Amino acid sequence: MVEMDMKKFVIKCTFILFFQMCTLAQVADHIVLAELYGGGGEQGSYWTNDYILLYNPTFNSVDLSTWSVQYAIFQSSRWRVINLIGTIPADEYYFLQFGGDGSGNMPLPFTPNVISNINLDKNKGKIALVNFQEALTSSNPVGQNGVIDFIGYGNGTNAFEGSGPASQTSTTESIRRKDNFGNKVMAHYMLSQG
Repeated sequence: MVEMDMKKFVIKCTFILFFQMCTLAQVADHIVLAELYGGGGEQGSYWTNDYILLYNPTFNSVDLSTWSVQYAIFQSSRWRVINLIGTIPADEYYFLQFGGDGSGNMPLPFTPNVISNINLDKNKGKIALVNFQEALTSSNPVGQNGVIDFIGYGNGTNAFEGSGPASQTSTTESIRRKDNFGNKVMAHYMLSQG
C-alpha cells in the first residue's frame, strides 16, 4: 500500500513538473486531449491497457457530466461514445482507461475516472472530445459545434487538426500534445517505467 502511494506521488510530481514547463506560455483555453496510448496489452507492451489523458489548462473546474470522448477507426463515420462523469479541476488531469489485448506487464498506474472496454487501434484512428453525449455522425467532425479537441493519428486517417495526422502509437510510445514551443515531449507514463 505504501509502495503504491509512493508511486502515485512520483507520477503526480512528474505530471506537475511536466505541465509547469509546458504551461509557461499556455495558449489553450479549453480541456485538451493531452495523451493517447493505443498499444496497451499487446505483446511487448509495458501497460496492460490503452488510455487517454485529458488536461484542464484553465483556471476553473469544468463539469464533464454531459461530455464524451468518442472513438472511430481511421476513415469511419461510426463513432463509439464513452460518456464522461464528474468534473476536472483547474490544472488537473482526467484519466480514461480502455481495453487491452490480454498482455502487457503492468496495470496502469492511476485510478481511472472512466473505464471502457473499447480497444484503441495503435496504428490509426480518430479521437474526439465533445461537450455532448450523442454519437457524432460525420467521418470528419473537426470544427463542428461541440467538438472541443480532436486527434487523428496514423497514415490514411481522413480527419485531423493541423496539416496532417499525428504519428501512430506503439507498444512503447504514446501520442502527446506538444508543448507551446512546438517541442516533442516524452510520454509521462513511459518515463515512469524507471
